[in-house]
Amino acid sequence: MADRLENTFTHLSYRSPIAASIVCLTKSACVYWIYMEMVVFVIWIALTPWILLYGAYEGPKVFWFWMGGFFLTIRWLFTLVKSKKVFLSTPGSWLLAWVAVLSVASAIGIHPLDSFVGGGYRHQGVLFFFTLFLVAETLRLLTVKYKRLLVYMIGAGVVLESMVVIFQKLLALYERPLGSLGEPNAVSGFLAIGLFWVFRMTHIPGRLRGVLGMVVLAAIVATESRTGLAVAVIVCAAAGIRQLLSVKQKVAKWFVVISGLLITGIACGIFMAWIVVKRPVSNYESRPLFWKLGMRALAARPILGYGAESEEAVYDYEFKRMNVRLIDLAIDRSHNMFLDVALWSGLIGLVVFTGWLVDIGRGFVKTGDSRRMMVFLAWMVFAGFQPMGVVHWMQLVLLASLI
Repeated sequence: MADRLENTFTHLSYRSPIAASIVCLTKSACVYWIYMEMVVFVIWIALTPWILLYGAYEGPKVFWFWMGGFFLTIRWLFTLVKSKKVFLSTPGSWLLAWVAVLSVASAIGIHPLDSFVGGGYRHQGVLFFFTLFLVAETLRLLTVKYKRLLVYMIGAGVVLESMVVIFQKLLALYERPLGSLGEPNAVSGFLAIGLFWVFRMTHIPGRLRGVLGMVVLAAIVATESRTGLAVAVIVCAAAGIRQLLSVKQKVAKWFVVISGLLITGIACGIFMAWIVVKRPVSNYESRPLFWKLGMRALAARPILGYGAESEEAVYDYEFKRMNVRLIDLAIDRSHNMFLDVALWSGLIGLVVFTGWLVDIGRGFVKTGDSRRMMVFLAWMVFAGFQPMGVVHWMQLVLLASLI
């Protein structure tokens, strides 16, 4: 398309000085439009964690996500009309295939309209995941310059979010800091994975990056999230691989590894034991119970599940079978991403979804990017124990698409 425009502009410029002026202005406008399109896209992504309204956290973020998705849809439709064909990445094809399975499952599920639009607290319906697909594919089109800009904006946002969390902790504004995400575990997961982007701000001196990393770690500790701390340890280990490999003496390498593991293990053990004593688990809010009831519900509809955003109704029914009424408590997630996906789209959807994740991991292995592979595994650890918000899903596609 760019070649055709260039040929058209060149042909017209030979006609007259006026035509040449018009061609020059048009070319400048096209270049400016492409530049602004990329800048606006980057800013839209970077601002997502900060969207909230009158004490509502996830809803405004998803609405912001939908708004951007609307313009992305127009942009991709325009591209499709102009070029007649669009080439998708392999991970994008897997994701789109899963969205198609999810659409079928939602159409025959327990509440089709809510499943497509996205009901409940998190609003992660078919529309949400289609927008996620558009974001993933658009990220791959960014030039290195704009990918680097996005890395720095995300890293700066993670540091700023950490300061907000520490500020909330020091002033005791909440029992546990909520940040701009509204849930302590959610903000800890965002910060833990976000450490990767802080460490990727390579134009900043290494010592300053280390200080910023300590600020983020302090904020994660302030949230008192065991899952967040475990993920942060994995991300820090991933960031330390290059530094470890730069040590030439073999004895020094083993000393660094063993010392680091011992210190980290002891510190994490003490911290997690303190959290367990401080916050005992309720009999009706334990992950093993959620997983047990979720597996029982899946056994009833194993092929295509119940449709997107169906788990609140599913768990309400399962608890009633236990003669337990959930009063002032809505359980809309199993606290395990794979079980969530299976309940939404059945075993067929789970296979396709897992294919998407495997293809992402295979890309890291092919490029030899061990650090991103470890952070990817850390993301899955978090997803295996916590509900996923819009920022966590975006972190996944950012991890898969950015340099």
